[in-house]
Amino acid sequence: MSQNSRKMLNELLAVSRVIVLRLNHREARDYRLTTHVCMVARAFGADGIIIADVTARSQIEKIKRLNDDWGGRFWVLDKLSTTNVLKDWKLYNGVLVNLTMYGENIHNTITQLYNDFFIRHKRIMVVVGSSKIPRFIYDAADYNISITNQPHSEAAALAVFLEKLLGAHVWEHSYSNMSLKIVPALKTKGRAVKNEKTN
Repeated sequence: MSQNSRKMLNELLAVSRVIVLRLNHREARDYRLTTHVCMVARAFGADGIIIADVTARSQIEKIKRLNDDWGGRFWVLDKLSTTNVLKDWKLYNGVLVNLTMYGENIHNTITQLYNDFFIRHKRIMVVVGSSKIPRFIYDAADYNISITNQPHSEAAALAVFLEKLLGAHVWEHSYSNMSLKIVPALKTKGRAVKNEKTN
């Protein structure tokens, strides 16, 4: 990891409370799913995502366009070493949560997570994989948590986890300076309209 990359990483770690770490992205196979993981993380209240060990320029460009249209400051970093990211995260005394079908049921751990996040004000890094998760992640994690013990999508697991953790805070999350906003409708299709930007 270059000195500039490490400096940028640490600046973002210092100001972010919920971060997603995406592991084992296979560029040819996982492009669409990794994009969906980024979009879920952004929409459900995470501050940013690290796509470890690979280049992910297309995901970075996609999120930049989403931020321009729909607001917010969600960030994406790529090409960072997983081991270096975890090492730096521990320096911030951050909590590491590994989402895995082999983990403990989220309903049995959510009270401890609330205590870490809301009472002790600890930052949380959520690990989601693609191909097989390395064993060292299970050992490094503070929590190995399952949304279900059945095979399922990491994008779905991330959405459920963030909603369980942040709940109503997702709806209160600030997407400032957006170009577009939704006018919702209960009985018919809502619509996207141009938003008056404020400085």
